[in-house]
Amino acid sequence: MATIRLKPFVEIRCRVDVYRCFHSASTVRAKTKPAISPRVKRLNRGHKPIQPPLPASQTSSENLDENLPSPNACMNAFKEWLPINAELQRGLLRRYQVCAKANVSGWERNLCDEFGIKPRVLSSLALVILSDKLSTPTQKRLARDLMFSAYRLGDTSTTYQLVEIALRSKAIQTAEMRGPIQELGRLAGSGDSRAAIVLGSVLLSQNKVQEALKILRAVTSSDLDSVPPETAGEAFYTMGEIYLTLKDKSRAIDCYQKSALDYNDPRAYHQLGILGSNDATIRRLRLSKAAQHGLIASWHSLGILELIEVKSRPGAPKKFRDFGMAREWFQVAAADKFGPSMLEMANMCFVVGDNESGEQWLDHAENLPDVRWGTGALSRPMNFDTLRSETSQLQQHQPNS
Repeated sequence: MATIRLKPFVEIRCRVDVYRCFHSASTVRAKTKPAISPRVKRLNRGHKPIQPPLPASQTSSENLDENLPSPNACMNAFKEWLPINAELQRGLLRRYQVCAKANVSGWERNLCDEFGIKPRVLSSLALVILSDKLSTPTQKRLARDLMFSAYRLGDTSTTYQLVEIALRSKAIQTAEMRGPIQELGRLAGSGDSRAAIVLGSVLLSQNKVQEALKILRAVTSSDLDSVPPETAGEAFYTMGEIYLTLKDKSRAIDCYQKSALDYNDPRAYHQLGILGSNDATIRRLRLSKAAQHGLIASWHSLGILELIEVKSRPGAPKKFRDFGMAREWFQVAAADKFGPSMLEMANMCFVVGDNESGEQWLDHAENLPDVRWGTGALSRPMNFDTLRSETSQLQQHQPNS
């Protein structure tokens, strides 16, 4: 009996001793209650809730977490540029989703007040989501909603970002972009150089070439010190695109060189790799510069240059290794769903006799809406002569923004 009584006594003593080691008081006291958050204090003082409670099915943390960026993405953003730790980022995004579903009047402003943040933080969180290449469509929708919330709250920088992203994704003509474009025009009219540069890109996307060129000439002839370097590079790159449309190759190259050499614009390096020189070595250097920035079209164009060399050798390749670096470049671009590279991978498979893999690559490419098949119908199977390895192919694959 003594042994049975001793066991719980010993356990109790152990717990007391361990607990006491964290306190300076001479006696062991009950654990204090957690501190009340400022939000709860406001509610206790009689403030109305920011939004009514939602059903458990809608507030489930498991459902909300599906749309959040990965913890690693949040941690990297905190380490590199976003002054909000990863835990707070994810907590804010959970709260945002709950408030958005409730959709009570003024919820966006109240959310910013609750967390003590500026609207720009919402668009920053959107960029954290979009920085993940594996982000799902629902995550991308959340990023879009975050940016529109920041825009509605009057954050000017988000207006630029919204329009720039819409230009890159070719969604600039959608109805929801009318408001941001109008705001951009207002900012440009008030003398905002960055807004004028982005507006020039919008006008070019609308085929208003001369209007775009007029605006960009005026901006680039003035002092660009107040404009972010990437936006200044965008101005000269867009002018290069305009001159190329007008078949003025000399001026186009001058603008690309200004954009690339002065502002390190990777798209300008890509275009110089295509248009600026007939020397294969110089082309590789410029395309490699663009490829280092993750420009998928440059990966593909480097593959085309390698394929030109492969075709110049006597006899057709018999094994994948015979394609050398051409296959490597096409493979990394195809892995990022770049359609033309998928077609080249299919061609290589047919050449070496792996028809099954070739058919699979073609099936993947056919599901992409932006694949350009070129002239004539695509025939199966293909032989080495059908590989699009001519220099002109470099000009057909424009860089992704």
